[in-house]
Amino acid sequence: MRHKRHLLAADAIGFVEREVWSPDGPDERSEALKLTFRAKPAGWGIRDEIAEIRNLVDIALIGMGWPRSKERIAVDQKGGWRSIASHDDLRAGEIFHWSFTWIDVAAKPLSEAHFLGRMAFEIACIEHAIESGDTLALFRHAARLGSVQTEIDVRRIALRFATVGQNQLAASKEGSAKRSAGSFKAIHGAEAQSRAGELHRGHPHWTWAKICKTIAAEYGVGTETVKKSLTNPKKDR
Repeated sequence: MRHKRHLLAADAIGFVEREVWSPDGPDERSEALKLTFRAKPAGWGIRDEIAEIRNLVDIALIGMGWPRSKERIAVDQKGGWRSIASHDDLRAGEIFHWSFTWIDVAAKPLSEAHFLGRMAFEIACIEHAIESGDTLALFRHAARLGSVQTEIDVRRIALRFATVGQNQLAASKEGSAKRSAGSFKAIHGAEAQSRAGELHRGHPHWTWAKICKTIAAEYGVGTETVKKSLTNPKKDR
């Protein structure tokens, strides 16, 4: 089978693509449709879907140094944590927490870990709603779970553009510093200022414009460059 990515939509902050599979023969048509629409195995239910989402959240949390999304943990007074089997494993000064009620509070506000912690809480609520048969709560927490995932996606996009902006700003500052370091004032300013004073003392009736024009000719630069770089000695009386 062959496959390629189709662009479905794009705007200023990102794009949406879909991977489309094409069969090489009639016998591959069914499999191509399953792959394109990401069909689940027979018997796949909501519990399997939630378990898959939880697994993805766990992978992300563990990768950032946090506990799994549904884990018993002991938290010490400094905010450190460790996994435990039960309350009996608590040490002096430690407090028991379920990770899904602690991560979003302990993590830096609006960080990815904070949002993953919120997802962990919503997943736990969904699992409770399934077990208790509360359909309304199930839909409510499923909607919240989706909204948190959207916040994570938007955050990632915003951070990517922020990084681009920071790099551009840093490059602009670096270029400005280089231009300043290589400017007429930085290289010849002191010497040219001394020359301006010398010309003024030797020709007290010369105008500032004529002094600048003379210095500009001597250094091979524009008159405006000299005017912006030096101070008029005629005003230093």
